[in-house]
Amino acid sequence: GEMDEKMYKCKSCGESFVAPVEITDYQLYDEPFDACPKCQSENIEEYEPCPACGIHERMDILPMCRKCALAELDAMDREGKLFGGVGRGALLLLLRRTIG
Repeated sequence: GEMDEKMYKCKSCGESFVAPVEITDYQLYDEPFDACPKCQSENIEEYEPCPACGIHERMDILPMCRKCALAELDAMDREGKLFGGVGRGALLLLLRRTIG
């Protein structure tokens, strides 16, 4: 697939999914509507997925999701201990605080 495929997130149950299900409920609506495949809520939104894992939502401050960012920081931490100096540790700490 394309790298710029959208993902969806359900605001009701928190599920992430590639495509919504179409629900027909003529008691509620005349037209079918898109809904969460897990809980059938129509309270869903599109988002740009993380380029690293392709599943979770990117953070506003970083070009990846929190889970991938933290994994990346751990890797940088290990490398920093091998090759880095004091400055690298300070930057990593700042990033960790920013990610929260």
